[in-house]
Amino acid sequence: MGILSDLLQSLKPSKSASELTNAHNWQKEIISKTQKKTLNLHHTFHSHHHSAHHIQ
Repeated sequence: MGILSDLLQSLKPSKSASELTNAHNWQKEIISKTQKKTLNLHHTFHSHHHSAHHIQ
């Protein structure tokens, strides 16, 4: 009985559920921020590209 419970205890993640949730939210926040940055870069690149075409 003791060995089994020890095994189950060792299999459990050391982080608590709230810690894992916080880490997950933090990850999502970073992803959304980087997506916004890449979208902005994409937009500025395209607008610059279009203006370059208009000049010629």
